[in-house]
Amino acid sequence: MDEPFYDDGFCLQKCPNSLKFISRETSPFNALLYKCVSSCSKYVSLNNLCVDMCQTNEVLYANACLLQCPKSDPFHVHLPVKDRGKVNITSSYEIQQPISAFVVCASKCPHNFVMDSGECYADCFNSSRKMIHNSSCFEKCPTDHPYMTKTGSNFLCSSFCIHRRFHLDCVENCPSSDTSVNEGECVNCTEIGMFEQGEECVNKCSKFMYENKCYDSCPSIAQFTFNNTCFRTCPDNVSLVDEQHYSNDALFVCVENCPGFKYVLGNQCVLKCPSYKQYHIEGKCISCQDIGKFDDGKKCADVCPEIGYNFRCIKQCPYGTKLYNKSCVMTCPSDMPVQLHDWKKGYYCEIKCPSGMFLFDTYCTYNCYGRYSRNYVYNDTCVDKCPSQASYLKSFRKYSRLLYHCVEDCEQGQVKLNKNCYNSCPENYHVFDGNCVLKCPREVPFIYRGHCVKNCSHYKLGFNCYDDCPPHLYRDNGTCLVTCPVHRPYDYHRNCTENCKINTYKMDGSCIDDCPPHLYRDNGTCLVTCPVHQPYDYHRNCTENCKINTYKMDRSCIDDCPLHLYRDNGTCLVTCPVHRPYDYERDCLESCKNNTYEADKSCYDTCPPGSFGYRDKCLPKCPTEAKFEYLGLCKERCPNTTISFNNTCISRCPKNKVEFQRRCIDECPELASFNNEGSCVSSCPNVKLGKKCYEDCPNKMNAYEKECVEKCPKHADFINKKNCVKRCPSYHIYLNCVNKCPENTYPHGMQCKSDCPKEAPFKKIGLFERNGDCLSSCGDYYLAAENMTCMRKSECKEYIDDIWCRKKCPLHTYLLYFEDQKYCKSLHPVYVWSGIFFIIIAADVAFGIRLLIYGRRILKENENEKKEELEVGEINVGSENKKHLTAMEMYNTRHIDKSKKKWEDVVNVTVKIEEIGKSKVLSVYCHLNEKARPFVKNVEVWIVWWRAQTGEKFKMIGGTTAR
Repeated sequence: MDEPFYDDGFCLQKCPNSLKFISRETSPFNALLYKCVSSCSKYVSLNNLCVDMCQTNEVLYANACLLQCPKSDPFHVHLPVKDRGKVNITSSYEIQQPISAFVVCASKCPHNFVMDSGECYADCFNSSRKMIHNSSCFEKCPTDHPYMTKTGSNFLCSSFCIHRRFHLDCVENCPSSDTSVNEGECVNCTEIGMFEQGEECVNKCSKFMYENKCYDSCPSIAQFTFNNTCFRTCPDNVSLVDEQHYSNDALFVCVENCPGFKYVLGNQCVLKCPSYKQYHIEGKCISCQDIGKFDDGKKCADVCPEIGYNFRCIKQCPYGTKLYNKSCVMTCPSDMPVQLHDWKKGYYCEIKCPSGMFLFDTYCTYNCYGRYSRNYVYNDTCVDKCPSQASYLKSFRKYSRLLYHCVEDCEQGQVKLNKNCYNSCPENYHVFDGNCVLKCPREVPFIYRGHCVKNCSHYKLGFNCYDDCPPHLYRDNGTCLVTCPVHRPYDYHRNCTENCKINTYKMDGSCIDDCPPHLYRDNGTCLVTCPVHQPYDYHRNCTENCKINTYKMDRSCIDDCPLHLYRDNGTCLVTCPVHRPYDYERDCLESCKNNTYEADKSCYDTCPPGSFGYRDKCLPKCPTEAKFEYLGLCKERCPNTTISFNNTCISRCPKNKVEFQRRCIDECPELASFNNEGSCVSSCPNVKLGKKCYEDCPNKMNAYEKECVEKCPKHADFINKKNCVKRCPSYHIYLNCVNKCPENTYPHGMQCKSDCPKEAPFKKIGLFERNGDCLSSCGDYYLAAENMTCMRKSECKEYIDDIWCRKKCPLHTYLLYFEDQKYCKSLHPVYVWSGIFFIIIAADVAFGIRLLIYGRRILKENENEKKEELEVGEINVGSENKKHLTAMEMYNTRHIDKSKKKWEDVVNVTVKIEEIGKSKVLSVYCHLNEKARPFVKNVEVWIVWWRAQTGEKFKMIGGTTAR
């Protein structure tokens, strides 16, 4: 095309200089136009074409799409796809938002952008150059900054790592392959021939070792220990597991034999045999099954009193088994083939089913229906079909179950259909001679309520008899008709009649009690319009003329004229007539009445808004002689109870004014400088804020000396009912006064706090007291938990320490097991007795030496009795062999209790010394004689003291003490 450009109705070869830019537009005929314009609304392309967006190979500079950026803004900034409007671009020109370009020219790279191949990117563009150093992208980090920290999809190069390093990567946590740290580097201790202890590598573990790692206690996957090494299972030579406690920690030690006071259960040493192997023989826990007897809960019995099953005496057979002759069997035998169920007995075997139940195979059931194909009952047995001698089926419900019984004949009152007995015939069937038939015979052709009858008693329609005709039909001499006959053409309530009755109306061949709302009544007929001789209607009744106290409007008589019409001599008019031109409440009058005001031919009791009453007239403005406006009237002066403002009598001044001496002024004078609800007063009755009076201080403010302040002064910093006070009358929460402490807080003096006070520090939860009450003590049968709540003693699963239930025993206590409970016993009595003991020894050293010589002699005499007595013989301590007094000798010569009982009268004790790593464990096993029960406390105190003394001598760790 020679002239492609358009301007002002002309086609041009080239746009003029004043309109050098080209805009693509669509003509009214949907043709594409290249219109010459003086400027582009968005951007200009290289060929002066107006565009909304620069191309991918173009850059945006000063609203122009170019191929290269100018020297003033040489940097190519590649904008991200998202949040491109949030990029802070520095340029020599103002950038128009929003930006519709992929690359923008800038005087420098934006903050947080990186330089790649001389251009600016939000992220490193080239996948082979992902290392960032000095805001530039590299293939790898330089040698002086070799370490890499991952950030997004890139890596920042640095000279050191903030946390830890793994090879050349900076990491917060070491990988699972190299979890230890050596000089800031993640390493694997095993690879350098060391053991991993925490995050360090050591040459030897301080406590326990497992798979080249050190542990304070053995891990759960290898919780068994032997010679300071953790095992998943104990070695074969020490296959038994003994749970021992040291400093409140449990240790599962692999031993060859269990201690004397414990029993063997499988591969474990236990203090008490469990319920399923509660009996013990020769130190082993056994069950009655192990010796071929029944467990009756107390002992092993040869015969059970009720039921014996799986070597246990039970009261009910388990699920899947049946009771038979005091034993449980899987199937009932032939002499009692029927199985029944009872909620007390469970399943049991019987000879036959009880009354009301039916036999199905070997089961007794209440319902045969649905049990495979045996849906019928015959002789109390479920059968698949009825026999010939009982060929009829009778169905009935029993306990909400549907039963089908085979019977010889149906009951009286029932009907038969296809060998079935029914209480009534199915749909479309009729009863004839006790049978269900589809069609009644000729001699009884009519159908009444499902039965074949000879004649209809009330109404008939075809061969059907009805007590009343269906709603869409009419009644006529006992017959139901679609329309009434000619000699009785009218219907009244669907009864055909010769004529309509009095007080009814004819309409379309029917007699109705009243005409519809859109029709009129005239001599017993409903009409669309009233006739000429009675042209008016009053409440839809046609009449010759309107009655008194009604009004004519068009052809109707109405009780009152509509609001937009006026009343004049019983007629409704659009305007009042000339001889009665005034209207008062829509009644036309010759003149206005007394005490009314006239305006525009209308009479008013009160003048309309915008006008004022004066001398029987409504005026737009009050005259000079009565210039004051009051309640719509013009007054010569304002009443004493009002205020004059701009010639208006008002009850109070406007919002921007205040009242002073019955005048509205801009601000209060000095003699009455306070604003109290729009009136100037000399002082505020309640509180003030500046020059304004308030009944109460505004929100977030309180009153101090009748003045509202944002913050109470230090000498009266408590807040009581929005008043600053020196102290609260009752209690306070922080600085707020309250009458009583709220729920879940408690008085601490006058302050309410969430925790209990020192004099009542304990809380009971869920007991007879109100939940959360603070108590001075938990009381009998209760213990105090470490969170200061009370619990029943039976609920404590940890350690009992006097009145406390603790997670672990405190210092200066020892652990005592008694009746399945763990007790923390104080060592202070032991310390006291030890002090007394050492004072006695210091006072009589000679007696002690004599006692030692005597003890050695007794030791030699009783070497054959070592198994019955507690003996500490030759104990290897380092490389020396030393002799010490036996426990029996030390007890018999004791000074820590006054009882004269000898060792053999009180206790049998044995001692066992075991090595665990480089430590030795001294186990004291006490077996009290029954006659020594009253002396348990003395023996216990002495044993604890003796254990501590002996352990100190041999540098051993402690064991457990058992009664």
